[in-house]
Amino acid sequence: HWENSAEKQNSAEAVMASEQAGFAGTEIDIWYVEKDGFLVAHDKETTAESRVQLADVFEACESSSFQFWLDMKWLNQADLTPAAIAEGAQLLHRMIEDNSLSGRVFVECSNPIVLASFCEQCPSASGILWLPDWERMPPRIRKTVRRTIVKTDIRIVSRPIEAIRPGLPDPFAHLTRFYYTAEDEQQLALAKTAGANVVLVDGDAASTNRE
Repeated sequence: HWENSAEKQNSAEAVMASEQAGFAGTEIDIWYVEKDGFLVAHDKETTAESRVQLADVFEACESSSFQFWLDMKWLNQADLTPAAIAEGAQLLHRMIEDNSLSGRVFVECSNPIVLASFCEQCPSASGILWLPDWERMPPRIRKTVRRTIVKTDIRIVSRPIEAIRPGLPDPFAHLTRFYYTAEDEQQLALAKTAGANVVLVDGDAASTNRE
C-alpha cells in the first residue's frame, strides 16, 4: 500500500517518512512551472510558495524499490500545448534516469490523449489514467476513452474507492488498477476484494498497513 502525503502538505520530509515507515510508495501532487521545473504543490496558486523541488525528493530517496505516484495536476489544464507537454516529459525522463528510478515513477492524468503523448516522450515513467467519474460520463466520451486506451500503452487506471461496486463487473478488470483513498480497514478490504493492484491509504488504514 502507498501513503497519501497530501495531508502532510506535500513536503519532502513527509515523502521520505513514508519510505522510512515501510510503505511501498507515496502519492504526491505536482505542478510544472517553466522557470522552476517540477514543484511539489497541490494547487497552482501555491506553486509560488512551494520551495519543494521534485528533483530534491528523487535525490533523497534511499530505497531501491520505493515508488512515486505523481498526480500531475498541470497536465489537466485545458490550455496545455504540445510543446509544454514535450518539455515537461523530457525533463522528467532525464530526472528519472539521473536518479535510477526507471520503472518506479507513475504519472497520473485525466486526459488519455495528453497522458499518452507525455508517456511516449517520457518512456521511463508509466501512465495512470485518472477516471473519477466514469459512471457519469456520456457514452460518447466513454467510447473515446476506451478507444484511446486500446491504441496507446495506457495499462493503468486510477479510480476512487467509492467507484467499487461489489457483485458488478469491473470495466477495467483487464488493466492494472490503482484505488484511492482507503481511510479505514473496511475500505482497504473492499479494494483488496475488488482486485486492486495499488491502494492509496490514509488515516486509520495508513497506521497499520504498509506493504
